[in-house]
Amino acid sequence: MRTPNSVPLENRISYRCLSIATRITRFLAPRWKDEFGLTVIGWRVMAVIGRFEPISAKEVAARTSTDAFFVARAIEKLVEQGYVGVSSFSVQ
Repeated sequence: MRTPNSVPLENRISYRCLSIATRITRFLAPRWKDEFGLTVIGWRVMAVIGRFEPISAKEVAARTSTDAFFVARAIEKLVEQGYVGVSSFSVQ
């Protein structure tokens, strides 16, 4: 039920920002995969590590709003691919 003062979902700034971010990610994801062998989660994890290292995997999960299991898998793959080193992580 809509109240007279409510803003339609498609006009809310949070919805619009998320929509734009999703479209950009969908556009760039094939290039990340083809050129660098990275998934979307891998790219996000690497970006957070690059900005905040040393950082714990738990902090990466919080900053990417991604489940810790998927972050751990992404980190393992990034280490295997040579994109990040174990020195990028702090122990908590």
